[in-house]
Amino acid sequence: MDAILSIETRDAGLYYSVFYFSAFFAGFVMLMVEGVRRKFPTIPWLLIIATSFLFFIAGTQLIRFTNEDWISVLQLRALDNPPGRSLLGGVLAIPGILLAKYLLRFRGDIIDAFAYTVPVGIFIQRFGCLMAGCCFGSESILPWSIQYDASSHAFKHQAIHNLITPTNSFSAPVHPLQFYEIMG
Repeated sequence: MDAILSIETRDAGLYYSVFYFSAFFAGFVMLMVEGVRRKFPTIPWLLIIATSFLFFIAGTQLIRFTNEDWISVLQLRALDNPPGRSLLGGVLAIPGILLAKYLLRFRGDIIDAFAYTVPVGIFIQRFGCLMAGCCFGSESILPWSIQYDASSHAFKHQAIHNLITPTNSFSAPVHPLQFYEIMG
C-alpha cells in the first residue's frame, strides 16, 4: 500500500529548528502571561523560566548519553557521535524549577504554571520532528502511513536493516508517530 504522504527531509535541520524554537517561544509567552495573571515578580519569574528551559534542554540531551559518552564528558573530551534528544529527559526541568525557586526565595506555587506549556510545546515541536523525519514509527500498511526520502533517519534505518534497498527513493511506509503524539 502506498503512503498518503511522502516527506523530503532535505531541509530537516531548518524545519526542526524553526518548530523547536517556536515551541519554546510559545511556552515562554504562555508562562509570562501566567506570571502576570498571578502577579509574580517579573525578574525572578524570568529567571525561573530560563532555568526551567536550560534544565529541560540539558535533560533531553543527557538522558541519551551512553556510558562511553559520560566517560568522554568527564574526561573533557568531545563526543564522537553526539546522541539525539529524548523528550523524557525534559523532566529534569522540574528540579531546575525547584532549585531556582529555592535560590530566589520565590514564594507561591509555580509548578502548575508549567502544566499547559508542556503539551502545547510538544504539540508544536512534533511538527518539526514530522518534517525532519528524526522520530519515525514502525513500518505500516495503514492508509495514513508516511514515507521519508533517502536522506532521512527512517530510510537509513530501514536500509541498514535490509528492509529496503539503498537504491529506493523513499523509505517503506511508516506509522506517523508524530501525528499520534500531536493528537494525544
